[in-house]
Amino acid sequence: MRRNRYLDFILLCKRLNNIKRYSVFNKFCSQSVSEHTFLMTIIAMQLGEIERGLGKKLDMAKLLICSLFHDIPESISGDIIYDFKISKKGFIKEIENMEIKEIKNKLKNFKFLESFVHLYSKCKDNSLEGQIVSIADVIEPYFYVSDEIKMGNKEFNKIKKVCIKIIKKCNLESVKIFFKEICEI
Repeated sequence: MRRNRYLDFILLCKRLNNIKRYSVFNKFCSQSVSEHTFLMTIIAMQLGEIERGLGKKLDMAKLLICSLFHDIPESISGDIIYDFKISKKGFIKEIENMEIKEIKNKLKNFKFLESFVHLYSKCKDNSLEGQIVSIADVIEPYFYVSDEIKMGNKEFNKIKKVCIKIIKKCNLESVKIFFKEICEI
């Protein structure tokens, strides 16, 4: 019996509910990739609205779709720890290529496969939307690890420092405004 081409994509995405982030760390509170994606999308939307308020032209639909899609390939590979991903030059791209190849194989009958692959390839490009997705993907973990540290989990100190470094390097005015209103980093 042939599986439904729409259901295959839903089931692939549903895997993200079961994949825990920071799987090699001791944690007080687990977070699934789906939870991360939801919160990160909310942060991206807020940053996008701030940018619009500053008069920047922004495609909110692209921003939200890219935020939702940015971690779907982890349904294939799982959540790979950042330090490990950056341990070898070009390794991140190699992983992404393998993930997309496997997604294409699993979803070969999915009606919107090429649209998905095209959108995924633009999720973290140099457009304003891509820049927001990239930084929101750092801001959300900043909040998660900050909560872990508040609960006494010192394993996340290094990750928090990396997040702060990346956030401070970000040139988006929305990020500065966002943190000025929420907390100082």
